[in-house]
Amino acid sequence: MAKVLIVLAGHVRPADFVTSPRGPKKPRPPRDSGTGTGHVATARLLKAEKP
Repeated sequence: MAKVLIVLAGHVRPADFVTSPRGPKKPRPPRDSGTGTGHVATARLLKAEKP
């Protein structure tokens, strides 16, 4: 059986099985939320609401 497989493998063209390389990644979309405002701690917000 090994001899038959070797003969069959001799008839295969490797160029038919070559895959195309992947393209470049798409750029990350710009962020909409949180722009213009920095980090605000929740504890600080709660402290400001207390009378």
